[in-house]
Amino acid sequence: MPRGSGSRSGRVTREIFMNIRVPSKMAARDERPFMLPSKIIPAKLILVLMLMLAPLMVFTSAGCEEEADNGGDTIIVFHSSAGEVNLKVEVARTEAQRSRGLMGRDDLPDNSGMIFIWDKPTQGGFWMKDTFIPLSIAFISADGMIIEMQDMAPKSLEIHSPGVAYKYAVEVNQGYFGENAIEIGDSVDLSAIDQGLPAT
Repeated sequence: MPRGSGSRSGRVTREIFMNIRVPSKMAARDERPFMLPSKIIPAKLILVLMLMLAPLMVFTSAGCEEEADNGGDTIIVFHSSAGEVNLKVEVARTEAQRSRGLMGRDDLPDNSGMIFIWDKPTQGGFWMKDTFIPLSIAFISADGMIIEMQDMAPKSLEIHSPGVAYKYAVEVNQGYFGENAIEIGDSVDLSAIDQGLPAT
């Protein structure tokens, strides 16, 4: 080993050691101010997001309640032996509207009712749970012909179904069909529903 190399080696060793320790102290000092915001920022972001989303949650809930009420009013026309019979109906087209139906109501105006519509024929049944009005129901095929009519008692859990596929069902005050000579086999003009025309 050449002379003096030992002392230089010692200096180099100390410099290397110092160069290693100094950054570690700086890193330790830098970590403290860096970690503090990382715990605070997410909490602030969550609060801001909650405040932004709160109105949307309210509007969504209100929209669901509105949809469950009815899908608007329109006119359908029965072609009976007594002639044409116009009936103003509320439209229940969505699952929420069909599920609610006329439940919870104390009365149904004269010459009015509710029509239930499915996208494709169904064989499901009706019952009168939580329905307080005596009703009559007409099941109508996809081509607009009445295939079955039945009377339904208030709050009854009896299932009412025509036993065959149908696409529409109309609920009215009990006795309405008989009073207007509407019978099984009569046709129903549903063009106003297909065109989305409101009742006038």
